[in-house]
Amino acid sequence: MLAAAALLLSGPGMRLGLWSYRVGLAFLPAATVAGLAAAALAIAALCIPAVRKANFPWLLTALAIGAGSAAVPLEFLRQARSVPPINDISTDLANPAFAEQQRKAYPDIQPLERTPAAESMSDASRTRRSTKKCRNPGRVRHSCIPLRASCARP
Repeated sequence: MLAAAALLLSGPGMRLGLWSYRVGLAFLPAATVAGLAAAALAIAALCIPAVRKANFPWLLTALAIGAGSAAVPLEFLRQARSVPPINDISTDLANPAFAEQQRKAYPDIQPLERTPAAESMSDASRTRRSTKKCRNPGRVRHSCIPLRASCARP
């Protein structure tokens, strides 16, 4: 039960601000160890006829919960090891050391293309000037672009 509780509380506790991200991640190895220990103890108890006879349903429950609590973090670990670490993604996709691995593992990550700051500032000032000339300033959207073409002067 401790393993299942650690597993189930790790993420929600972090999201609710009860503990940090590191503490939430630390719950996963604890859940794995506790789950494996519970499963091992349940298997050992199932091997003893007197204990098995008196507690069979409880031992099967302990085995299932323990094995399940250990399986979830172990699956996360398997998935994490099957792709390059996210913090090792190269900024040069044309010729990095692991370009093909990165493209296969993270197909949704693409280079961010931004407009130069000077160009963005001139666009913003043009928009600002056109908004000041608007005859009906109440008809301007939050982005300073007039709702009607007739509102903006050429």
